[in-house]
Amino acid sequence: MNYLFFAVVRAWALCLCVLFSLSGGATVAAASDAEAARACILAARDAVDAADVKAFEAAVDVDLVLERAVAVVAEVSARGGEQTPPVLALMFSPLSDAPAARRLLAREAGAFVRNGIASGAFAGRRKADAPAAQGVLAPLFADVSMGRKQITRVSSPVRSDDGAWLVAFDLFDGGNRETYSVLGRVERQGTRLRLTAVENMKDIFRRLCKEFAAREE
Repeated sequence: MNYLFFAVVRAWALCLCVLFSLSGGATVAAASDAEAARACILAARDAVDAADVKAFEAAVDVDLVLERAVAVVAEVSARGGEQTPPVLALMFSPLSDAPAARRLLAREAGAFVRNGIASGAFAGRRKADAPAAQGVLAPLFADVSMGRKQITRVSSPVRSDDGAWLVAFDLFDGGNRETYSVLGRVERQGTRLRLTAVENMKDIFRRLCKEFAAREE
């Protein structure tokens, strides 16, 4: 009887340990996922500082981020009332081929970003032999700061309703000495987390339009 009693007690103890480890494991996994989301932004920062495009694209889905960002730019530009650069206003006017314009802008912006990283310009130490970004929209990017892009603060991630992680961070632009508050969307793609969108792109774009207009005055 004593042996049977201790066997039952031990079995219950083992069950409790398993249940505890499972629930604890879920908490640890969630915490680790949040840490990984924050680490994704830090990895992007380090990749820019190292002028490593491959490492940057491992942490950032550049094409998806730009596709979503350009959609916002197109929406605001087409609606009018904003002090958008003339080239953008023309590209997304009612008479233009908006889908084609969006694809073109996303492609050119991607080339600009990748060149800024690979050339070392966004790390604050442009390589002497680095080629300048080329493209049909070169005039549009001529006034864009090529100074160092430095992530200076990364907050703790917050889980969104759809399961993505929202990570707030500050981006300091060494070219114009301005700091931009960014809300990044980090999602799982396969086995890794990547930045897939800038959630407050509309606010950032409107601020950039005001800065552009101020330079033109």
